[in-house]
Amino acid sequence: MQVNVIPGGADAFNALIYRPPDERLLDYFHQNMQRAVDTFSGVADNFVNTVTNLYDRYNNSALINATKALIHGTGMHAGQDVIYPLDETHIPEANLMMQHYIMANPNVRELYDKNMCHGFQETYIDYEPDNTGKERYDYQRVMDGVLQFEEDGSGYVEHYSNEDYYEPLDILDKSAILETWNAVNNLIYDDIDPTSPDGEEL
Repeated sequence: MQVNVIPGGADAFNALIYRPPDERLLDYFHQNMQRAVDTFSGVADNFVNTVTNLYDRYNNSALINATKALIHGTGMHAGQDVIYPLDETHIPEANLMMQHYIMANPNVRELYDKNMCHGFQETYIDYEPDNTGKERYDYQRVMDGVLQFEEDGSGYVEHYSNEDYYEPLDILDKSAILETWNAVNNLIYDDIDPTSPDGEEL
C-alpha cells in the first residue's frame, strides 16, 4: 500500500477533494454577498465582517490557483476533465481532456493530418475535423496571450476572440499544457509517437 503525505492542512485537503468553484457560482455569490453587505451594513457589523471574510476566503483567486498548483504537484488527477502537466513517460496515459490538448500541438497535428501517428485512436474524438494548425480552438485557448518568439528572437503575442466557443484558460492550465507540449515535442524529436499507448516509433 502506498501512502502520499501532502502538507497544507485543511485547505490542502479540501483542494484535493473539491474542484475550484465554477465562475458562474462565484458571480452568484458575489452579487448576493454585496446585497447582504448593503442590507446589513451598520446593523450587525461583526456578523457582516465574519460573512465577508468567509466569502473572501472562498472567492480568493490566489487560493484557487494554489489549489490547482497543489493538485498538479501531487500527481493525483481524478476525472477525465482535469488539466495537468505530463512528462514523456506519462503522455500515453493522458486523460480525455489532455488528449485534446496534445492533439492540438502543432507538431502532433501535422503528423496526425498526414496519418503518421496513432492519435489516441481508441479514445480521441476530433470535434474540429475541418480546422488545422492555428485554426483549432484548443490551440487558440492555449496560445491566446502567450509570448512567442520568431527565429530572429523578436517576440510577439497573438490574441483570439472566440469566447462564444470556449472559456479562456487560466495561467496554470496554460502552463500545464505548454509543459506537456514540450514533452511531446521531445518525444517527436526522438522519433517516438507521443499519441501511441505503446510508445511506437514514428
